[in-house]
Amino acid sequence: MKALHFLAFIVAAGVVAAFVGLSSIFTILVLAFVSAFFFQPLIEKLQSKGFSKTLAILFVMFVCFLASISILAVVLPYVVVEAIDFFQSLPLAINQLVGRMQAFLSSRGIDVQLQQQQFTIWLHENSKELSSSLVAWVSGFLRGSFKGVGDIIQRVIGLSLFPMFFYYVLQAWEQMENELKSFIPGRLYPRIMGFYSNCNKILSGYVRGQLMVASILALLYGMGLHFTKMPFGLVIGLLTGVLSLIPYVGFGFGMLSSFLILASNWSGPAQSVAVFAVLGSVQVLESFLITPKIVGNQVGLGPLATILALMIGGNLLGLIGMLIAIPSMAIFTLIYREFKMEYRKSPWFQ
Repeated sequence: MKALHFLAFIVAAGVVAAFVGLSSIFTILVLAFVSAFFFQPLIEKLQSKGFSKTLAILFVMFVCFLASISILAVVLPYVVVEAIDFFQSLPLAINQLVGRMQAFLSSRGIDVQLQQQQFTIWLHENSKELSSSLVAWVSGFLRGSFKGVGDIIQRVIGLSLFPMFFYYVLQAWEQMENELKSFIPGRLYPRIMGFYSNCNKILSGYVRGQLMVASILALLYGMGLHFTKMPFGLVIGLLTGVLSLIPYVGFGFGMLSSFLILASNWSGPAQSVAVFAVLGSVQVLESFLITPKIVGNQVGLGPLATILALMIGGNLLGLIGMLIAIPSMAIFTLIYREFKMEYRKSPWFQ
């Protein structure tokens, strides 16, 4: 037993030393593991189609490389400029909307002062802060990335290490899983593996599925709203798709933003019908086809539990908390069911 304790201490010390030694590239390493977790099912599917594991990994890496280059070189600059213009135009849009509402009420004999000036000043200050924060984040990221030769070399090395880590993590994924499983005691193996299987099903099914759904929705909303020629249609559509990672938030943002832009830039009912037809059609596709096909009912939470989970996550960790609230609540539900089952077997229940 003493030898076991001594060896456990040596292993723990080695793990701590590894964490400290890898601190400079820890983020890249974690990103490689997360990316491998996301793409592992695709690798397995390609292998089932006859690809060797090495060829499947190289194919996925090549496709990801092309997609990354396309996004960074073509899509991202345009979207950033559009997003900045969108947030800076909000004060004018609100001003026009409030003015039209006041004119409409006045034409009906209702004299209402909507405090247009004060509201516009408040919104103008906040939207300027938001857009300037976006500009500052982008410029700060670029300055931080290229502020010196040493930083350039360090970041280039870090980025060049990511493909290598990603490749070798995927190659060793099954081996690492088997190694971790070998530490589970035989008497506990079925129970722990059952719990692990359920948790993995939730995480893999829900997280991967939601990311795929959000990507599809961003494409559908963005292209659909862009073709309606609504101002800022592309950026509103992309943000609507991305925000759909948080249940109920994405579609609500799309509806409110579209209503605001259409009301302040009225060009006839045809455009409004087209915009809301796009939003409604994509929402119907998402509810009855895209999400059931890709995600299914992996989590098994009802609407009330979903809303409560989002509120708890938002209050504790903000946006990050809302993103992880649903799978965290689902895993907590699994733990509660295990506890309930053990409790019913205990002498206290008997």
